[in-house]
Amino acid sequence: MLYTLKKVQNKNPGEKPGFYFVAKKKVFKRAVDRNRVKRIARHALRKALEELNKGQIEGFKTKYSLLLFLERDMIHVSFKDIVSSLYKDLINLKNI
Repeated sequence: MLYTLKKVQNKNPGEKPGFYFVAKKKVFKRAVDRNRVKRIARHALRKALEELNKGQIEGFKTKYSLLLFLERDMIHVSFKDIVSSLYKDLINLKNI
């Protein structure tokens, strides 16, 4: 598992969703690893949103904000796999 996804209801239904990344100190002991995995996840999310909206990142609207709890496996998986996993989860979220 690359991450655990938690949906949080937005206060205003039409507002732009927030994406929050959590790299726990219990999972990633060193700050270098926590920062690296968050950078990878942010970049993968940008790529997934570009694919989803064909370059219109601000066009993604949903009633949820996302919390992504990053797991240790994210360091060992290819970037392409991370993007495809996020893409699938964003499609499922957009259809809700």
